[in-house]
Amino acid sequence: MTRPSGLVRVLAIAAGLVSVVSSAAEGKWFDRSHAIFLPAAMSEKLGATQSFPLFWWNFLVLDDAVENGVPRPEVVGPVCDRLQSAPDSPLAKVACGANLDAFLPPLRDWARDYPLRHPFPGRGELRRKFSETFAQATLPLGRELLGVFREDPLGSYVELKSILESQVKMDLPNQAGIFVDAETKRVVIPVQFKSPPNETAATARFYSLASGTLIGPHASTYANERQVQADVEKVSLIGFLLTGLQILFLLFSKRARALWLFPPVLLSTGIAGAVTVGIFGSIHGLTLAFGTGLIGLAIDYGLHSAFNVSYRGVWKANLCGILTTVAGFGVMLWSGVPLLRQLMVFAIVGLVVTYFLFYYLHVRHGSFFAIAPFAYEPRVTRARTIAIGVVLAAAIPAALLLRPNLDMAQFDFQSSHDAAVRNWVYPHLGVKASLLDLDGATTLDEAVRHAHERQAWADANRVGFQSVARFVPTADEAATNLATWTKAFCAPGARGLAADLSADERTFFGPALVRFECESLRKLGDRDPTAQARAFPAYLRDFRSVTAGKDEVGAPGFISVWLPRDDAETALVKSRYPEALSLREVVEIFPRTLSDELRWMSPLSVLLATLLLFLYYRTPGRTLLALVPFFCAVGVYSIGVLAFGLHFSFISLIALLMIFGFSIDYGVFAVDVTLHPEGRSVNGVWTCLLFASVATGLGFVPLLVCRHPVLAHLGQTLTLGTIGTAIGTLWGIPGIARLGRRLGKTSAGGAA
Repeated sequence: MTRPSGLVRVLAIAAGLVSVVSSAAEGKWFDRSHAIFLPAAMSEKLGATQSFPLFWWNFLVLDDAVENGVPRPEVVGPVCDRLQSAPDSPLAKVACGANLDAFLPPLRDWARDYPLRHPFPGRGELRRKFSETFAQATLPLGRELLGVFREDPLGSYVELKSILESQVKMDLPNQAGIFVDAETKRVVIPVQFKSPPNETAATARFYSLASGTLIGPHASTYANERQVQADVEKVSLIGFLLTGLQILFLLFSKRARALWLFPPVLLSTGIAGAVTVGIFGSIHGLTLAFGTGLIGLAIDYGLHSAFNVSYRGVWKANLCGILTTVAGFGVMLWSGVPLLRQLMVFAIVGLVVTYFLFYYLHVRHGSFFAIAPFAYEPRVTRARTIAIGVVLAAAIPAALLLRPNLDMAQFDFQSSHDAAVRNWVYPHLGVKASLLDLDGATTLDEAVRHAHERQAWADANRVGFQSVARFVPTADEAATNLATWTKAFCAPGARGLAADLSADERTFFGPALVRFECESLRKLGDRDPTAQARAFPAYLRDFRSVTAGKDEVGAPGFISVWLPRDDAETALVKSRYPEALSLREVVEIFPRTLSDELRWMSPLSVLLATLLLFLYYRTPGRTLLALVPFFCAVGVYSIGVLAFGLHFSFISLIALLMIFGFSIDYGVFAVDVTLHPEGRSVNGVWTCLLFASVATGLGFVPLLVCRHPVLAHLGQTLTLGTIGTAIGTLWGIPGIARLGRRLGKTSAGGAA
């Protein structure tokens, strides 16, 4: 027996190193986000909206938190206290009544800009407002409210608080910012995060502070990422155990030499992962989940050669197999869906590297990899042939009648409890179908001008509209108002406001008095865009993109929201501002993009693979015979969809395309040995196909335990498809070939 070469030992060591490095790098390179599903047009729009804090609101729902129509303090109080007082709270706002700490930054800027919104009221009126606020401050009050009075002696906080609270509308009674439902005994606490939904560390911190059910973009993103991670861990564990069982089988069957086929495949998978990370910057959990199936697929070339070492034409069949697979996968590289491109890069690189590694090793050391086949050759029976006929018959209506559900909502994982709470919360929201209006304005003045133009149109047509126009007057109005203040305090001989106040009032309102000095008023009127960017008012935070002014060239700087009451108003807004889109319209970009792509990608993949098969076989009959495993895969999957009510989704289509790639390999091997057995080890080919079917199927079986819809749909389709491929390969091709020979003899006899 030939001893293992140095290269084989290096491959074994390298495969182990790849595994270790992959585990170590998971934290940095592992991606669990949903962004990979989004086409560029959709990702750009959704990414733009998610960069606005206006969309960082979530709803915390507490059960059994209402008694006699009011929130139970022993339930609500501790939650609000933890969320508001935690030193590293992930929240910017919590609608829990008394705590005003988060309210002070926007109030500080709001009070500073008072002269832009209101004309000078006269020294007597101004003196009266200061005195009234000072009198209120002498009452027993909390620290936060005293801070409000010191920052805002003119009492403008009432107006600001009303505007901010109006951004979250529900048809439930509002008690100190908390929405109460006496019937279900639930309370709803709106919370706004400091960071976007994809920063899930902040959401994890939130869950460490609060009990209850969180509903919203942050909660959804966090739940999906956690479930993907949990599923990938389960897939890895089960895949490891199944691989162990395969190893034990090889050991007990005295075919342990087949284990030497795994190091090249593992190394190729690691290289494919590294190339994927190099191209995309990370590798998604879904791509890694496909890795176990890739191992089963890639090992086919090694098995085919190992069981047919003496047959020189084996690598011609292998070459046809990999070319058809790469052709089928390669078309998907042009997809606008990042997930498809990443999966195809991972698969193509892994398969090509594996092919060349096996080719080199088997040409140089073929005798070392030789494996004795089992005495196995599939029997052709009437029952099996009828079964194949039924399966193939099911594939025809499936291709014509089954339509995939391309709705992105089906991929949003949520527990049954969370789903029930969300279905209860959303109908209570006051806004049913808002339209988003993204503005690429680069300065506040420009954004204000655009917003007021839209606000004037909205008022004239009585359509709801939220934007910076609710907070900031037009440039002309601001200049007119500010001129009255500068005339009062900047004219020659004008005395400062402090001269009208008592010593105690001057001490208490010290921070606010500075804003009414002549120099501060002149700075307030500075229209320089650079100065405005440095002093951007905190009360407009929700409407400005957090990416504005950064590297994202062309990213919209501001956002407005249309609030139409019905379809007629929606049509009216879109007729005047066609760029306004609902979130639903943004999400529908995905199925539209994918549907358009599938119209040309699917037939092109089949056409290219069929053309390669025809060049290999030179006859239409054998070309179609090699496609039988794929048609059987479609048939078995279709029967499963109808019998078990499985989802036929976008992910199912991806899986069918993967099956198309490897089913042709099986078809080529089976057709060759069925029609031209000479020179081959017949038992070796069929043993290879049986081994490959089992290895590939076991690679996909772990996905069946996944709970995330994406992984579950992938597992169902790949497992059923692999079963169909195996049936079509082991039963279909021999049975159809025999039937063809009989029909040929009958025809020849009749002609004679």
